[in-house]
Amino acid sequence: MNKMSLFVNSITIINERVDFMTPKELLYLEDSLGMERQLQTKCSDYSAKVQNPQLKNMLSGLAQEHQTHFDNLINHL
Repeated sequence: MNKMSLFVNSITIINERVDFMTPKELLYLEDSLGMERQLQTKCSDYSAKVQNPQLKNMLSGLAQEHQTHFDNLINHL
C-alpha cells in the first residue's frame, strides 16, 4: 500500500470515528494530517537523495518527527 492510500485510509477512519468534533475542527485535523504527511514524505525523499551524511541524518530525523506527529494526531481520535 502506498503512502497516499494510507493517508486516504486515515482520513476515512477520522470521518467514521469523530462524531464529537465540529466540522471546523475536522477540517483543521485533516489539514494538519496532510501537512505532516507531506513534510514526512519530502524529508524522506530528500534524505535519500543527498550525499552529505550530516544532512542525510538531519533529514531522516525530521522525517521521523513528522511521522510521529502524524501518528499522534491519529491516536488522539
